Amino acid sequence: MIIGIGWIMTGIYFLLNKLTSTYSVWPGNVVLIMTILTLINYPFSPALLIGALVVSLPLIIGFLMVGVKRIKTQGLTAFNLFFVTVASVGTIFPLVYWTALMFNKYGLIFNWLMKLYQFVVLYIVLDYLHLLSTYFYYQFKSWQEKVTADPMVVLGCGLFNRTELSPTLKLRVQGAIHYHQKDQLITMSGGQGSDEDLPEGVAMKHYALAHGIPTDQIQVEDASTTTYENLKNTKELLSLDDKTPLYIVSSNYHLPRALYYARQLKLNGVGLYAKSPKKLWCLMLFREWVAFVVLRRRWHMILFPIFLIMYYYFL
Repeated sequence: MIIGIGWIMTGIYFLLNKLTSTYSVWPGNVVLIMTILTLINYPFSPALLIGALVVSLPLIIGFLMVGVKRIKTQGLTAFNLFFVTVASVGTIFPLVYWTALMFNKYGLIFNWLMKLYQFVVLYIVLDYLHLLSTYFYYQFKSWQEKVTADPMVVLGCGLFNRTELSPTLKLRVQGAIHYHQKDQLITMSGGQGSDEDLPEGVAMKHYALAHGIPTDQIQVEDASTTTYENLKNTKELLSLDDKTPLYIVSSNYHLPRALYYARQLKLNGVGLYAKSPKKLWCLMLFREWVAFVVLRRRWHMILFPIFLIMYYYFL
């Protein structure tokens, strides 16, 4: 009963949130938590059906609104299509599955499917929580850093209206200006996209100059198109070894992946977080989780079947 009420309140909260804002920070996380609590405590409860009915419709509408808006503003990128597809299928599946389960509660096939579904949800939630814990760890560590005059790089992330810094990129450059020390060299790293009239690095330099950073303390890296290339090209440009600290300024949600690439490149990366638009935080963190799943796909291909077998036989 309590779980059922919790699902109803979650659904109402999610719907109200979507009516007032296209992007949201907490509802997606609340739904994940409610799902895992329900599956653990009441795997065959009608509360699941009630929750699915209440949550699915606003969840689908909300995710589709996000996906459609991103497609309109950014085009048919692989991530935008992936987001819409996974969000829709992932929301519709529980509704169809739980409805069928209510009519075949004791069927062997459905029992096995339920265990599989429980495991997949548990695996995803735990992996997502791992990313969240990493995110909070690096943010806390960033607060403790005492910035010196060692080189700094600001990672680009796209322009708005072809020449202007996007809100996210502007916050990254503002963060770099905040952290900047006397005589410290800042590398503005970002290439030029097909929908941009100038490289991101150049636009970032213009903004920093307009806000008081001396021109001799700014250099531009304008050939990179990915986070990995940002760091690789900066390493080559500065001739960095694995001992010299490199301060990496990026959005808080993006820091874990940036530092992951830094370790791959044998850079002594020190993360400095920049604020990010609050309405984008949940969506961008989801994107980072997807990116980490792809980066660690070999580990997942090994661990997933091992844990699945253990789950079937020991739980």
